Amino acid sequence: MLDIFENIDKIIPTIALIYAVTFFFFLKFIRERKSKKKDRKKKFFSALSEGLATGAIEDFEDLINVYQGINELTNEELKYRPGLTKWLREYLVDLINNEDGIAEYDFDLVKTKNKINSFINQNSQESPFADLPEIERSLIDDISTFVKTDNDEEAFRKLNELSGVIQTRENDINRLKSYNRWSIPLAVIGI
Repeated sequence: MLDIFENIDKIIPTIALIYAVTFFFFLKFIRERKSKKKDRKKKFFSALSEGLATGAIEDFEDLINVYQGINELTNEELKYRPGLTKWLREYLVDLINNEDGIAEYDFDLVKTKNKINSFINQNSQESPFADLPEIERSLIDDISTFVKTDNDEEAFRKLNELSGVIQTRENDINRLKSYNRWSIPLAVIGI
């Protein structure tokens, strides 16, 4: 125990160096992940513009194939198409605002806008719960199936499961809020 206090002048800089290196690599990892996502979205926008201008994207299946190819999704992941509606809405904004080089493509703005809107509507109809977390999405899909087949008993059982999942998430959120209440002052003191 006494040796630790005698060598404190060597231990503190070592700990600070380890912290700084770890922090640097963590920030680098986050930047790379954001950059890859941004690059995929830009590539999707470019492919969508080119496909709409040349007629290569004629229907919703063509759009799904492009989305799947850019995001490297498996067929199971593709079933729910997470984020596609969001990207299509962002593309619609860029199209109307004439941003990101979309103006260089030769297509009728109104027809293209209508086509994008139809893609959004079709995706929302085929995957209405795509933006939900996996557990909730699965439960709601099951409830929908049971309601359509008039299996009320199973639908109520799934509703009870869903309420349990929601309650668990609410408890987790409240616990995290209480941790955050203390973490900021402790971080300031630590710095």
